[in-house]
Amino acid sequence: MRERLDDLVYGKGLYWMMVVLFLFLLTGMDWWRYVGKVPATLAGVLTETALTLIVGVFAGVRVRRAWWEMKTVKQGIRGEVHVSQYLRATCVPQGYRMFDDVPGKGSGGKFNIDHVLIGPGGVFSIETKNWELPAKGTTAFMTYEPKAGTLTEPDGTFHDKEVRQAKANGDYVRKLLAERVNRQVFVKPVLILPGWYVKDPTPRPRPIWIMGNETLHQWLEEEEVRLSEADVAALATELGNYVRNFGK
Repeated sequence: MRERLDDLVYGKGLYWMMVVLFLFLLTGMDWWRYVGKVPATLAGVLTETALTLIVGVFAGVRVRRAWWEMKTVKQGIRGEVHVSQYLRATCVPQGYRMFDDVPGKGSGGKFNIDHVLIGPGGVFSIETKNWELPAKGTTAFMTYEPKAGTLTEPDGTFHDKEVRQAKANGDYVRKLLAERVNRQVFVKPVLILPGWYVKDPTPRPRPIWIMGNETLHQWLEEEEVRLSEADVAALATELGNYVRNFGK
């Protein structure tokens, strides 16, 4: 996400700002020459002015779009950092090994899994979505509909691709580890929405955990022991080797 932010700042935002600045500078010089009776034609000045205005409007739209996208990315980074700090403070002491930004590659290209925990309860693939909270005084309450796979906000806005993404990430981690250790591994997909309360009517054991506030460590305490210390160490080693050698 930081790489994407850099691309937005230096690729989409700063580039068009420099283009507009150059054109305004060029046009301003021509107008200065024209007003100062330095050889220059009115037609040339007007042409450059028109070109600057057209490119300026186009660039303004692109910069504004990049600005809003940067705001979303920065909000996502803050959410991932917050969840990472929470996991390190509460889940690692329970015997879980933690990995941030686990890379992956599929038919749609490269992607990243925000966090992966490996510990006594198994393997947990975690997707974080730091959605904007409702106005102060309003309950940040989200309802999950398991049959439709949708999350609905108080104002009726619903989301579905995030649940699919979290499940797909879990499947990816499951297949990845199974291939590397040559046996099936329990992997639970998790979707964390910082600051939200989530109502999920799905009876336990749920195929996906969807939670808002910092409750994951409490759920982990209730999980049965599925992996020994040796299993945890072996899986963590395999995932660590995968991360270090990804793309080589």
